[in-house]
Amino acid sequence: MPYAIAPEVQKHIPMLLWLSPRYQQAFAVDTACVAGKGQQPVSQDNLFHSVLGLLDIETQVYDAKLDIFAGCRRSSD
Repeated sequence: MPYAIAPEVQKHIPMLLWLSPRYQQAFAVDTACVAGKGQQPVSQDNLFHSVLGLLDIETQVYDAKLDIFAGCRRSSD
């Protein structure tokens, strides 16, 4: 439905994230930082950039401002 008349269940969708212990170690993910982002309001616009960031994919379309987890993992140097 169009956003203006969409029911709340369409506009507010929960997100679940699981990162394996091996992934957390390989990418030095700060799980406390990630958990702290739990109440941060985000939208579907954040998903694309967050996945690129989590996979450490370098591309010109990546926008760190839209990456939910930016700052919760080491950068690729």
